[in-house]
Amino acid sequence: MKNRKPLRFYFITCICLFALCTKVIGAEADNEDPIQFPSQQETLSFLKKKIPITVKILEQVKNNEGDEQYGEVTDDFRNKFSDYLEIKEHDGLEAAELYLSGLSIDLSMDVLLHHYHEDTKTSEERKKLNTQIRSLLQERLEHDKQAVKMQLKLIDKERKKLTKELQEMKKFGAAEIELEFRALLKVRGGE
Repeated sequence: MKNRKPLRFYFITCICLFALCTKVIGAEADNEDPIQFPSQQETLSFLKKKIPITVKILEQVKNNEGDEQYGEVTDDFRNKFSDYLEIKEHDGLEAAELYLSGLSIDLSMDVLLHHYHEDTKTSEERKKLNTQIRSLLQERLEHDKQAVKMQLKLIDKERKKLTKELQEMKKFGAAEIELEFRALLKVRGGE
């Protein structure tokens, strides 16, 4: 009998969690528009225009790794394009372009590090790569500074919005309570 009690507990817990998750997912679905993922062609066109290094990366992946890996990398870039669109919609074009800039820096760094770790490099080639890597690290630092400034700007914008909302609550709070009170009494009285 002892063995059944923990199984029953886990079964009930799973049912409760499932019910809770479906309510949360349903509530989120009601509040949000469905996510629109760009097509593969739209993604490739966008990448070619905005982050040209991705075209070279995709070609290398396709040639060296095969179609399956190419599909996975393309899907990853498609998700990043979708993230860009979402950032653009919610935080503005400047924030979205900053996101792309960071992505471009990271991809360039990956390519440089890949070249650096190849065994066929001469000392002169390694020095050149060291210089490029240091330069890219400096660029990344400047980008991160801009990103922090952008976050502060967005936080300030949200703070102003919330401050205004709080002022309206203080100003119209008593009237809102009265309206809600009357609405509740009508609903309760109608039962």
